[in-house]
Amino acid sequence: MSCRRSNTVRGTRNSNPEAAQTAIAVENARAHERLAREEVARANYSRFLPEYVVKQMLENPESFKLGGVSQTITILFADIRGFTRISEHAAPEKIVFNFGSL
Repeated sequence: MSCRRSNTVRGTRNSNPEAAQTAIAVENARAHERLAREEVARANYSRFLPEYVVKQMLENPESFKLGGVSQTITILFADIRGFTRISEHAAPEKIVFNFGSL
């Protein structure tokens, strides 16, 4: 049984090793550019969005579109009697603690 080695680039036979090396270098340069763009986008988006949203945007950009998505949602507005008076004279930690006991 004999083993024969061949030069291949992406499954195609290539008898020119310089061409293969050039193809690899070009592909590496493109990958580097893509990673650099992603890093800039990650840094910019991370200033305004939670990390999990940034990760989802970069991994699946087609899931986001301009204009957003129309959805039915529920919002609860609540007015706590005396909250303004209490919050003006209490430390933030005490207010948060009081909310936890509601």
